[in-house]
Amino acid sequence: MARNHKDNNLFSIDLEAIERVLEDANAPMLSQAEQIISKAIEYPNEINENAEAEELKSFLAQLRLQTKQVAQARLSDGRPFSDASKVVKAWFGKTEDRLKTADKRISNILSQYASALHAQAAEIRRRNEDKQRLLREEEQKKDIPIIQATSGENIISAKPPNPVRVQELNERLEEEPEVPSVALVWQVKDYDINRLDLEKLRNHFSESAIKNAIKSHIKQHGAHQILGVEYEQTVASRL
Repeated sequence: MARNHKDNNLFSIDLEAIERVLEDANAPMLSQAEQIISKAIEYPNEINENAEAEELKSFLAQLRLQTKQVAQARLSDGRPFSDASKVVKAWFGKTEDRLKTADKRISNILSQYASALHAQAAEIRRRNEDKQRLLREEEQKKDIPIIQATSGENIISAKPPNPVRVQELNERLEEEPEVPSVALVWQVKDYDINRLDLEKLRNHFSESAIKNAIKSHIKQHGAHQILGVEYEQTVASRL
């Protein structure tokens, strides 16, 4: 019987115990970080002298160094868990990758078959519509009785289609193939950036994609070059 992965925790881990160990092992570093955070809160929102700017620059370097140390400790203390996570991911990944490969192959076979039938049905439907349109046009060219209304205006009375011609048309109509009940969706196979109509994609760019593009443009061309962008200067990561 298959295991219920939703309710079954194969590796029971005391998360609160982990937090206690981390707190004990990193107590000095956490204390120093708290002092720096408190000092950062105490600084005024504005400065007026170069001396104050130099002081803030020096403090900012300390703050960023502290941030780096905390990040390094996080990576170091979390490495056993990340290594274990990599082992679990790799172990399941071997089977997942084979399943994904099989899925892609079967999906390609099914999509090619269903897509071909959809295209064939659409073409037959188009030809049948053309035949029906020609019949209507031929019928309209024949004599159409005109009735005069009491007001004296001429009213064109639509003549019913010739039953014989309708029967002939129905016999000439092609039968559409039965299409399998398979949901097909369109996806991007490739694109040519030089021919891409970016204007049509304007409202579909994610915020992160737009910001990354603007950042790349700033690196190459500098600020204040694109309309609609509000620029600001910030302290560089390297002081």
